[in-house]
Amino acid sequence: MNGNKVLNRLLQVFLVINILLFIINGLKFTSSYVLSQNRMNDILSILEGREIIVDHPLPRFFTPKKQGSIIIPEMTSESRSALVKELLGGGKEEVTISTETSSNNFKSPHRTYTKDNITITFAGDKSIYTDNNLAVGETVNLGSAKRACAKFIKKAGLEATFRNPYIEDRSTKTTTVLVYYPRFEGVPVFDSYIQFYVAKNGIAQAIMHVAKVEALKGANVKRVIYPIDIVLFGIEDYLELEKPVHITDIVLGYRSLKMEGIDILEEEIIPVYKITIGGLNEPLFVNAYTNAQIK
Repeated sequence: MNGNKVLNRLLQVFLVINILLFIINGLKFTSSYVLSQNRMNDILSILEGREIIVDHPLPRFFTPKKQGSIIIPEMTSESRSALVKELLGGGKEEVTISTETSSNNFKSPHRTYTKDNITITFAGDKSIYTDNNLAVGETVNLGSAKRACAKFIKKAGLEATFRNPYIEDRSTKTTTVLVYYPRFEGVPVFDSYIQFYVAKNGIAQAIMHVAKVEALKGANVKRVIYPIDIVLFGIEDYLELEKPVHITDIVLGYRSLKMEGIDILEEEIIPVYKITIGGLNEPLFVNAYTNAQIK
């Protein structure tokens, strides 16, 4: 009996030691891919000397990332009907369907489902929900806006995709706009999203471009990425703006190198730095594997 107790005790101690070693090794691995405060201060000082001002916290972690893949699932008549039923409700006889080759808002063929002045338009690889009963031009408390977005996601049956979303706030002084991205490797996937225009009484519009994201087959090895201080050190090579330049946002995420065809073929996605700069209409994307601009 005593021998069994001693053996169990030794096994417990052995297990605890192994858990502690695992945690310590994990911390060592993580800490080796974290920018120190000195490095962040140095790059901010260098940039300021070049009249490049960073108005956003720098991403500190640059842990190795593996490649992923992305594809837009085919929107069949069954999947369209399912989304319409979830978001508009009611029977088929209550929904009006119209098909157009082009219009002021859509240059390609599209199909629109309408009920009670609420529409869902399927155009290419996007689905656009619009509630014409709600006014967009009004600000909404951020907490209330997020609750409305979460309710919409659940109703649309997209909870699994947006279980732990990265939320980007693009609101203006008059309009509340939130963009939800799914995560891969812990960071947002910029090619898959729902852009919400939130009104006080709900979602006025939701632009859905939702993709299936998973690890790239045969590429499970994580590759080292560049830290943001090295990326920013050479950012002046990509800028053709009058000084001073203001960097308003920096996010590490994933993006496809070739957007054409992801609604037909599976495409590779890689880690990138998305850098938003005052005076530029579109963000700057830098390949985090190679530190080269993606054009």
